[in-house]
Amino acid sequence: MLKYEQIRDLIMNDAFDAGLDVYNIRNYIEMETLDRTFKISCVPIGFKPGSGITAEISFDWDCMYSSESIYGSSCDLYHDEAVNCPHMEYEPDAFIELEIKFNFPVSRAEDIPEIYRRIKKVLQNEISHNNYPQIKFEISVLADGRVVVHDSYAYMFWEVPFNDYDIDFSRIFNEIKNILIALYESNVFKTKKWK
Repeated sequence: MLKYEQIRDLIMNDAFDAGLDVYNIRNYIEMETLDRTFKISCVPIGFKPGSGITAEISFDWDCMYSSESIYGSSCDLYHDEAVNCPHMEYEPDAFIELEIKFNFPVSRAEDIPEIYRRIKKVLQNEISHNNYPQIKFEISVLADGRVVVHDSYAYMFWEVPFNDYDIDFSRIFNEIKNILIALYESNVFKTKKWK
């Protein structure tokens, strides 16, 4: 079973090999549960992150996975090691959910329907599988009646098993790069601010 650090390193290497410029690398640990989270932001190599079009890739790591990946089976906690335990012959069914979040800038709420339509078309052109991203806009209405866009993104999950040592993220990261390039080239977000 792979360890957290090994999966993190595979993600970093495969992202770079796919042509992604990785920055803002974060590792978090929840102090009560000891669950961990790994996050990176990226853009295609040669593109600047300042446009607002980026991808954030992350996964959560349950503390039980740390125990299993470092010490092996935890049944020693429940019975004597001399007892023939029936589950010892099986590998744990371990997987991570790799979350991909495509961030894009939206400055005016009235532009959302057109931006949604155009982003959906870009995604449909770049994706050839059934794991289709959800497009989200977070807005609020101020006291004076103005509608403000706080966040805008499309996100998707990939369930990735990690029992063996042969995880290849390259197909996922090549798709991420292609989607980011298509968003850049779509002219959906080209304003004077981002030219």
